[in-house]
Amino acid sequence: RDQPRSRGLGDVYKRQLLDNVAASFTAPPGDPSTFTTPNANEVSNLANPDTNTTAASTSRLINLSTRAYVGPKDQFQEMVGGFGITGTGSVKLFIRGYGPHLAQFFGEGALSDPMVTIKTFPGGEEVLVNTQWNASDTEWSEIGDEYQPSTAGDCGAFITLQPGLYTTEVVGENGANGIGMIEIFTYDDLTAKSGGTVGNGSASLSKLMNLSTRSYVGPKDQFQEMVGGFGVSGTDPLKLFVRSYGPHLATFFGDAALSDPKVTIKTFPGGEVSLENDNWSTSDAEWSEVSDEYKPSTAGDSGAFITVQPGLFTSEVLGVNGATGLGMIEIFTYDEMNKK
Repeated sequence: RDQPRSRGLGDVYKRQLLDNVAASFTAPPGDPSTFTTPNANEVSNLANPDTNTTAASTSRLINLSTRAYVGPKDQFQEMVGGFGITGTGSVKLFIRGYGPHLAQFFGEGALSDPMVTIKTFPGGEEVLVNTQWNASDTEWSEIGDEYQPSTAGDCGAFITLQPGLYTTEVVGENGANGIGMIEIFTYDDLTAKSGGTVGNGSASLSKLMNLSTRSYVGPKDQFQEMVGGFGVSGTDPLKLFVRSYGPHLATFFGDAALSDPKVTIKTFPGGEVSLENDNWSTSDAEWSEVSDEYKPSTAGDSGAFITVQPGLFTSEVLGVNGATGLGMIEIFTYDEMNKK
């Protein structure tokens, strides 16, 4: 059959990119030989999920995505992330990794051959390795065409996971590098061919509670900013904690860490700025309500609280005053954080 054009929630940033093609990429700062291997706790920044299923809000995160530059793994430029599942039952997810599909926007700047790996944390057991979507998977017939990968070489797979913590990694096979994307959808909330709608309710009491992604953040005019998207399903406002690390990562990456990150969250498609944070402020009253492990530890890192209505949102991490380097964005559902 003809491959459908993808229009999933994770593509929320594409409209602004249609007329742009990345021409070139710059090397990251720092000598890779001086980098240290990060501790997994620090890279993923995931805390033990609370198994309470009666959070104050009935709304929840239904998809999480990040688009960023994917470079050499020996320079720690792979896209590394983490996510948590809270609750008591298993959750079926749809994982999609884009590279070749992005060539329509970025030309040769797109990642030509992505590979997605998901592991348990902290055990490191591989639960998914996908280098190519398989049209023979029976689940494709159960979901709308708009969620199916549209280009050979892109990744796409279904997986059922128990509550817990997981890490994700996107690398280019055979030394490939370029702009790539990873997307995580809750399967129950996908638009089904049978007429279901996003936000129609999940069959599981479990849900996504956070997303953490670390990648190289480069110049915006070369489309190397870290761009994300997420959806909130339900009827109630949902309080989130957003954190972006740069200086904190200097412990592991030295001068290669992003020296001054700035995070922005906008509504989609309206583009209204819901949050813009350059440096975290100790004056925010919410800091007194959460555990110290969630508080940024370094001046210059970003961190803020925000309450959003159900809908679609984009997030962006850039370096202030042209700063580049390894950065991170994290989005937590506030109700599921380990409070004091």
